Amino acid sequence: MAQNGTGPVANGNHGNRGSDQSSSSESDKVSCLQKVSNAITGTLEDAFERLGLSIGHHPIRFILGCVLGCLLCALGLIAFKEVSDPDDLWVPSDSQVLKDQDWIDQYYPSNTRREQIIAESSNILEPAAVRALLSLYESSLSISSSSGVTLSDVCVKAGSNCVVYSILELWSYNSTTISALTKQDIIDEVNTVTTSEMYGNAIDITNYLGSRTTNSSGSIIGAEATVMTWLTHGNESMESITESWESEFIDLGLAGHSDLDTVYVMSGKSWQEESGKAIDSDVSLLSIGYFLVILFVLSVLGKFNLMEQRAWLTLGGFICIGLAILVSIGLSSAFQQGYGPLQSVLPFLLLGIGVDDMFVIMGALNNLKAEEQNLEIPQKIGQVLRHAGVSITVTSFTDFVAFMVGATT
Repeated sequence: MAQNGTGPVANGNHGNRGSDQSSSSESDKVSCLQKVSNAITGTLEDAFERLGLSIGHHPIRFILGCVLGCLLCALGLIAFKEVSDPDDLWVPSDSQVLKDQDWIDQYYPSNTRREQIIAESSNILEPAAVRALLSLYESSLSISSSSGVTLSDVCVKAGSNCVVYSILELWSYNSTTISALTKQDIIDEVNTVTTSEMYGNAIDITNYLGSRTTNSSGSIIGAEATVMTWLTHGNESMESITESWESEFIDLGLAGHSDLDTVYVMSGKSWQEESGKAIDSDVSLLSIGYFLVILFVLSVLGKFNLMEQRAWLTLGGFICIGLAILVSIGLSSAFQQGYGPLQSVLPFLLLGIGVDDMFVIMGALNNLKAEEQNLEIPQKIGQVLRHAGVSITVTSFTDFVAFMVGATT
């Protein structure tokens, strides 16, 4: 019985020893991982403390070094290039469609650009509306860029005439003939003429008229819209010259005409114009956002008294953010990366990250122990960076990884 009684006790003791060994093993594992973590953290903290001491002892040297480094990176802005081509902006560079487009451009290059005006009226076949179209055409011949470029300098020509496709071809753009037209004359020409009087080629007038109205016999008796198309040179040597004229052409279309309800204009550089407007509007919103964030940071970092308002500190923080924006765009430009509408959000992202780092640094300063608050400035900066440097480094690294993943997927 005694032997039987001691069995469970012995087994129980053996079980406790096994449990103790397991706990000891887990404790050793935790202790080992903790040692590795402490070693990494301690090394980083010591490094940032030494950096803080160096900054405290040589502040001017570090400030000038940072500013000069940022200005050196900003030299990349010499190669700054704004991207407006939708293929470059939104289509993956290795996609099959771009490869096909490159092949077409190589073997069948397009050397023309299309400039278009779409005019709307209750009935575009009314004499007044047709004369308004003639007025737009004649104005396109007379407008010139600031450098004196006219339509005749950039247009594709058939003989001595610039190629302009519209219903006015039916009367060879002759102002005397068009001014004398009646509504019935216009309708007769629209329904009977099949050859362009201007260029001698076959013409399908329905290609120029939208929202057509027909009678019981199928003849066109009215239309609510018409399109006019100017062909201009689009090769690389002429592109900049053509674009200078297109700016004036866009203004002509936007001005419209009193005898037309609505005039829409589209040119080869319309996408660039709209893209630029989008960026300009983003800049305006960004400026408002900056102002609001500055007010917020002033109210949070500083105190409402004359001694601790920290206005200059806030200004210095935002100057650092501005330098970061300058470095990022400068380096990207130096590596031939284009600037598009999507990059317009970059300053605001850097603003958020920079403000967050400002709060971390100020939080570390405010949380210094009483004896640390009385240290000399270099030692105090060292203690602040010892606590804040690791946090800023880790968050900056995670931000970098997140953006890299987003940029490559």
